Amino acid sequence: MLYAANSDEDAAKIHSLIKGNDMITIKSGHDIHFEYPDEFIQIMADFLNRINL
Repeated sequence: MLYAANSDEDAAKIHSLIKGNDMITIKSGHDIHFEYPDEFIQIMADFLNRINL
């Protein structure tokens, strides 16, 4: 049964299959946006800057 979550092994496998991606890991509970909002915003801002939006 899948509960809308991946294991660390699943994440590593997916990461290995996608060329040129970055995997960023933040240890948090279910709601990273609430627990680490500054880090989440910075990660997203960095991503958007890299793709020039």
